[in-house]
Amino acid sequence: MAIHALHHNDNYSISLLCQCAGIARSAYYKWTQRTPTTRQQENDLILKEISELYEQGHTNYGYRKMTRYLNEKYNTQYNHKRIYRLMKLASLQSGGSSVIIKSPTNNLNEE
Repeated sequence: MAIHALHHNDNYSISLLCQCAGIARSAYYKWTQRTPTTRQQENDLILKEISELYEQGHTNYGYRKMTRYLNEKYNTQYNHKRIYRLMKLASLQSGGSSVIIKSPTNNLNEE
């Protein structure tokens, strides 16, 4: 959060920074004491697993194949939209296919 960085780096007052941001000082302190939810922890685990797969060379896995892989590995039912959102958040996309398909009209012109 910007308030945290400005306070520690430039020694600005928390009260002044919260006033400029338009939030209550108590909201800032509540934010500093927060703990990640179970869903956030699960999302971190999923993102870690997806990143490891990409590092291992499975760059051709799109969100559908990734969903199937994770569901089989963890014996769960993650929704494909959740995996898509997490992959998009991490800027991970499948490499796609390099197969070239010629149309029938191109084959006739070559003869």
